[in-house]
Amino acid sequence: MLPRRRGVAAVSLVVEILDRTVNLFITVLEILIVVRALLSWFEPPGYRSWFYQLQRLVYLLTEPVLAPVRSWMRPVGIFDLSPLVVLLALMVVQQYLWRPLIEMLARVL
Repeated sequence: MLPRRRGVAAVSLVVEILDRTVNLFITVLEILIVVRALLSWFEPPGYRSWFYQLQRLVYLLTEPVLAPVRSWMRPVGIFDLSPLVVLLALMVVQQYLWRPLIEMLARVL
């Protein structure tokens, strides 16, 4: 009986680590998308400035998520609403898909 408890504890620990990792990833991605939207309002002073480098880094990190949404969604006037759509989708995934899945796994273990 004792080895099974250790196995359940190990699986429970893996589920906890996975939960925290996914939540951290989603939170960091949400922050980066908001930062990208804010940075888009400003023009960098030059290509060698730290501001340009920050914009470029945030762009490289968020574009793989935003580009697919932007490809099927047209801008509304001058506004690109793809960051808003992605933020809402991330919130829905985290709240209504990921959290119930983790709670179900916790009940099973």
